[in-house]
Amino acid sequence: MKNKKIISKIVDILLNVLIVLLSIFLLVSLYTAVQVKFMHAEYADFFGYSLFEVETGSMHGTIEVGDWIIVKTTKDVNRNDIITYKSGKDFITHRVIEKYKGSYVTKGDANNTKDEAIDQEQVVGKVIKILPHFGILRRIFFNPIVIVCFIICLYFFNLTFKPGKSEFDLNVEKVIKLIKDRFKKKPEKEKKLEKKEIAVPIPKEVPEEKELEKVEPVVLEEITTVEETPIAKKIEPENAEDPFGNTAMFRMVDIDADTLELYHKAEEEIQNTPVDNEEDLSKTSVFRIISVDEEEEEEEVPTIEEVVEEKENLEEEVPKTKTIEKVELEAEEIIPPTSKKVITKEYITNKIHSKKAKNLLDKTFMIKRIVYDEVLDELLSEEKSYILKSPMRKEFLEQYMNTKYFGIESDRKNLNSIMKEFSEELKKKNIRDERKVLTVEAYYKAFQFIHKIESKPEANSYEKELLSFKKFDDETLESINLNIINTMKYSRDCLLELLSRFETNNFKDQYKKITGIKNLYGVSLKHNIQFSKVYSHYIVDKTYTEGIVSEDKLAVLLNLLLSKITTDIMNQDYESKYIVYIPSALYGKDKKLDKIVAMIENDYAKSHIFFLSTITDLIKNDDVSRLSKKGYHFALSFDQSVKMKNKDMGYVYLADYYFVDAGLNTREITKGLPKEIIDQIIIDSLDKKIGDYKGGE
Repeated sequence: MKNKKIISKIVDILLNVLIVLLSIFLLVSLYTAVQVKFMHAEYADFFGYSLFEVETGSMHGTIEVGDWIIVKTTKDVNRNDIITYKSGKDFITHRVIEKYKGSYVTKGDANNTKDEAIDQEQVVGKVIKILPHFGILRRIFFNPIVIVCFIICLYFFNLTFKPGKSEFDLNVEKVIKLIKDRFKKKPEKEKKLEKKEIAVPIPKEVPEEKELEKVEPVVLEEITTVEETPIAKKIEPENAEDPFGNTAMFRMVDIDADTLELYHKAEEEIQNTPVDNEEDLSKTSVFRIISVDEEEEEEEVPTIEEVVEEKENLEEEVPKTKTIEKVELEAEEIIPPTSKKVITKEYITNKIHSKKAKNLLDKTFMIKRIVYDEVLDELLSEEKSYILKSPMRKEFLEQYMNTKYFGIESDRKNLNSIMKEFSEELKKKNIRDERKVLTVEAYYKAFQFIHKIESKPEANSYEKELLSFKKFDDETLESINLNIINTMKYSRDCLLELLSRFETNNFKDQYKKITGIKNLYGVSLKHNIQFSKVYSHYIVDKTYTEGIVSEDKLAVLLNLLLSKITTDIMNQDYESKYIVYIPSALYGKDKKLDKIVAMIENDYAKSHIFFLSTITDLIKNDDVSRLSKKGYHFALSFDQSVKMKNKDMGYVYLADYYFVDAGLNTREITKGLPKEIIDQIIIDSLDKKIGDYKGGE
């Protein structure tokens, strides 16, 4: 009794806690709905604090997708603070990396590039608390349906142990009892069954037929073994219950051993005697017709031998079921047959042509993915199907490509160790699932192999690398080796064929190294077009460098530059970056400028090409700000001393590189600029490196 009281109190406390939580949840939801939907606020403000749920992984490592953050409403933020600010219709949470007179530059911890500068007015506030995975927990446990169901379950549990029950509780128990009784109610009586007549053999030496008609009730004993099973056991009506006696289906005749022998002899005689029909059979002294019930369809009375056999079959069903389950389990571990396909140039070409790409660089990375997929298929062809078809393939592929092509130089040098750390994290995450752990190990080794062979793409054999990956039999080794060689060769041939389409005798990009910066080059376009002698050289140069031709020339330059970057990737040069000048004539022509820069719409191209703008063009136009939002990168040239406002400084911070032309008074031009920008300024002769700069070649 005491235990019941304790349990009842615990359940009461849990019920009260749940009701309080549900009430808080409903109040918060109601308050948010009133502020956002009725008062048209952009977000709910709880006395100077706001709640936001993180939806992207840009702050991975600090804030994860599904986390909730508590933001304190304030405009006073400093460097390294994590802030939430409004950008268009979105709210973004990033870390402040630069601050200058009311302008801030932010960057996601997991992003490679910094964001566009923002004004202080855009800031919502500073993140003061992170609630890990609270968004996911809210959707699961704070779902009103889940909470209500849980409260109902606790109530019924409490009802079981509650010592003093109210009238309401008693009424609930009555309803529950009625429901239980309803489900326990026996089904209606079966319909009356039709009768049929069957022939039962009767021994010849039975003195009177009337005695045979007196049927006494008998039952079969529980069968254990065939030897222990009696043919029939007579049960006295006054000493035992007869569960089968009331049904005709189970009536049996009590006979002794001598009579049974006569019965078998009579049965043999009948089997050897042809009988035309049941009527003839019923007239013989050996057979007596006995009426039995029938369930819609005719059924034969089972013999004792059949009963024994049926039980044996039932006993064998359990191990049979286990065997089936084992087969089903093993079916998931089917080892796919070794790949017998042969990679041909037509096969690779068809794969490439089946996918669409916006530009040459998109095509380049698409070919890279095809190569990786084909190599993985070959390496894992003999593995279990759950490894070969695992979704982890995509995770490893993205991690490998992001590290190799979009990471910094130190990441590329330590690619193997980064991939190992990535695989160890996945193993820890799936430590309880042996299959997933094996899958992680298989893909880690496979990408180690890929990294090795990419360092020598034109090798004649990869047998050494294959044997370090796994021991193959000679036939399989030869087949896989040939397919990988062909995959590498034909994919490279396809790239070279694509590059050949960009070759021209009329134009040529020139690349000149920028002073003091490793792997940074200025790009200019040189032409080999013969103009008529009617035009003076002055007119030709003016038109080509400043007029209509200069605008279209940028498109030619970018196309050839994509070809150069593709060649860099083929030669495993991932560090070279390029400065390209945007002619002043293009500023203000949004559609044309957007169309031209869209030619390099690729993340790798955007991170390796920087559009040069002068400080004058930057202040006069908003094109730099607009394009930077789309992910394009810029360099800035200070061509004259300009007095800038706070909003202009925000644009200055967008640039990745800063230049001052050699020969200009750097100190005078940079007067008023923050020291952190002055320290980054590169002094060089841009006219000789960039070309077309300030209207001259």
